[in-house]
Amino acid sequence: MKNYSDERYHQRSLIETGFSVLKRKYGKPRQILSDNGSAYGLKSKHSKFDRWCRRNRIEHIRSAVHSPTTCGKIERLFQTIKNELIFSRENLELFRMRYNHFKKHTSLKKKTPSEIYFAYDICP
Repeated sequence: MKNYSDERYHQRSLIETGFSVLKRKYGKPRQILSDNGSAYGLKSKHSKFDRWCRRNRIEHIRSAVHSPTTCGKIERLFQTIKNELIFSRENLELFRMRYNHFKKHTSLKKKTPSEIYFAYDICP
């Protein structure tokens, strides 16, 4: 029989570990936007993830209940990642290069993420 509390603990540990790795690599974000899933402690402000955010002085913002459009951009990113990984045969570096340096994004006014982040495109 599956133990769901163990699964939720494992999800939270993966999320906290992932955010810790990203924080070391890219710096600390001011805010994190999430849905109200069990991995983020549902709606409790005292979840392990919320305590991690407070310890790291990061504001945890939750989307409104039954409002999927709040996290729509990230959901679209996940769909793009899934499709691109199939295309690039699970080559993450190829995906990263295509997504950040070659793919023009409608939400970025037809610019690449590298053009926005670095103020120029590093791959002409």
